[in-house]
Amino acid sequence: MRPLRGAPLTGPTGLSLLVGNTVFDLDAGTSHPVTGLPDLAGTIRAQQVGATAVISFDCPDCGPNSRLYAVSGGSAGALPLGSGNWAAPGHGGVWVKVYRTASRCTLAEIDLTGRTVREARGIDCAGTPRAETELGLLARIQDGAGFEDVILAPGTLHRQLRADRIHAVVGSRVLSGDAGGFMLTDHETGRAESIALPTSVGFPSDGLVSPDQRFVAIAFEHPAWPGPRQRMDLWLLDLDTAQWTRLPAMPLPVALKATDMTWAPDGRLVAVGAFEQVGRAVVTWRPGDAQLRFRPVDLPSAETFGVVRSG
Repeated sequence: MRPLRGAPLTGPTGLSLLVGNTVFDLDAGTSHPVTGLPDLAGTIRAQQVGATAVISFDCPDCGPNSRLYAVSGGSAGALPLGSGNWAAPGHGGVWVKVYRTASRCTLAEIDLTGRTVREARGIDCAGTPRAETELGLLARIQDGAGFEDVILAPGTLHRQLRADRIHAVVGSRVLSGDAGGFMLTDHETGRAESIALPTSVGFPSDGLVSPDQRFVAIAFEHPAWPGPRQRMDLWLLDLDTAQWTRLPAMPLPVALKATDMTWAPDGRLVAVGAFEQVGRAVVTWRPGDAQLRFRPVDLPSAETFGVVRSG
């Protein structure tokens, strides 16, 4: 397992990244704090919703719900969206789970101005929305023994189907499975196809669906392989052919908790992370490219980031 390698990420990238409460323009080499955020100590998470990043701002006085804000490339600052325990991409904005009491929760969809799109309905507080799909709202239900993934009807939040783990939903197709293998099931035609694991080391992450809905990126991660090093092996599943492609230079030694990935709206896979012998870096790759492109950057360590401008 070798350190990060590939071609330098030179020239215009068209990328501006939101990390923590700061936007970094990679081409200009400048950064500026996002205006409109509270001046409080807390944890900031970013969730990609199209070309907008939705921030969840946790703070000691926030209680179980976070403060939510939308940040886009053309905005002057953060737009308040309200509060919620979790936000997930929806077709009309974001789905927001809210703790009403310690044991009573609701789920509603709001647009990226904070206006309600779907009225709040009760939901099990153990449930966390992940993303709205063509089949319904994908959510994860935690319990003491583990979790299961479900797809809920957006209008009623009734369970429509379940699986031990759903990695991605694309159209009518559901990619499910675990460390033993995957199953791609078309819930419109009833066709089910078994897909073998592309690697034997590591545990598969939730999938990231490309903007054109053709690919699912899955990282196989191991927290100690070998010894104290952490390993990421990133693969791309082509849903048209059910074939895997291993990204160039994989597997990589990385700090898993300080590394995050997302698809940019222009179809590039973008990663920000801490890489052995390189340090903090931005990595980009487009399906079909022969090598990764990367640039060391002076970014703060963060578990999540958002792309607020690409192209």
